[in-house]
Amino acid sequence: DIRGAKTGLTYELAPPDRDAKTWLEGARQNALEDLRDALWLYAKNHQGTLPYQRDSGEISADLWAGVHPQREPLGYMPGRKPGQGALLVVFEPDAYGAKRFCLLTDGNVVKLSAGELKQRLIAESTPPEVTP
Repeated sequence: DIRGAKTGLTYELAPPDRDAKTWLEGARQNALEDLRDALWLYAKNHQGTLPYQRDSGEISADLWAGVHPQREPLGYMPGRKPGQGALLVVFEPDAYGAKRFCLLTDGNVVKLSAGELKQRLIAESTPPEVTP
């Protein structure tokens, strides 16, 4: 929101309400929420399953690109179903820095440190052991 303040014969722009870092974090989170909405709609129309791969073309490539200037695609964990647990579905890649937004199967968008994300990726990529 840019507001002007009249000073004499001209207007002087007032500073924005939020700093750039806060605005960027909001844009990053909104990008994952928009992708979540598209993925959940896809699942609703496909017996509750998400696309088997990110590059299937069924979800807009623009949504997969996030907001980073390099347009590096967001990470994706195929084979997940909305509403089943709180597993990783989508995550921001390394280019986003030390704190990354992630979409979980419960629909929440959370921020994890790079270390937390790495631990979850390892734990959630390893198939569970089957006991006889």
